[in-house]
Amino acid sequence: MRTTYFMGGMWSGSLTAGKWLIINHQMVGFQPRGRRARALESFVVAELTRQAGWSRVAADIFHFRTHTGREVDIVLEDSSGGVVGVEVKLTASPSAADFRGLRALADVAGERFRRGVVLCLARDPVPFGPRMQSLPLRALWSAT
Repeated sequence: MRTTYFMGGMWSGSLTAGKWLIINHQMVGFQPRGRRARALESFVVAELTRQAGWSRVAADIFHFRTHTGREVDIVLEDSSGGVVGVEVKLTASPSAADFRGLRALADVAGERFRRGVVLCLARDPVPFGPRMQSLPLRALWSAT
């Protein structure tokens, strides 16, 4: 059996060890990407971290990566163990390929997986299967 790691710690079933550090997010990259894409991703991590400070639902923030290289930019885990994955993409037209890491997270998390979201520059939400959808970046500030 392979081990799945979060940046800053290891995640195994209901056990979560280690916390995500924004400074690590800005310093660690698995593939070279453009500055604008990295800046957008860092902005979203910072915004979700800020919102976690006052949200009614407490959530820990992680990064997810499998041994095969599938990754999810942001993983939110609530106190009951529910997991939501967020991928940040600098595109106005997300594709099914943008959900590969989220599908890997769903497989690992099993019943604990609540939702996978690709935050992007699209104007409207688009479903990509059960519990998977793309959302416009403005969804960061909406109540739904």
